Amino acid sequence: MQTEANKAWATKDPKVAGWLRNFKLTPQQLGTLEQDMNQTSSPAQGAQKWIQANPKVIQAWFNG
Repeated sequence: MQTEANKAWATKDPKVAGWLRNFKLTPQQLGTLEQDMNQTSSPAQGAQKWIQANPKVIQAWFNG
C-alpha cells in the first residue's frame, strides 16, 4: 500500500488533521463495532449503538 497526501491540508483543516491523528481502535473495539453493525437492522444503527456504548473512545478522537 502506498499513501500519498498533501501536507498543506493539515494547516487548512487542523480539526480533521487532529481527529485523524487521534483516531485509534483496538482489535477488540473494531470487533465489537463490526459485531454491532452486523447484528442490527442496518450498519448505521449498529455504529450508533457502538458510539453510545463507547463515549470515551469517541471523546479521545476529538480531544486527544
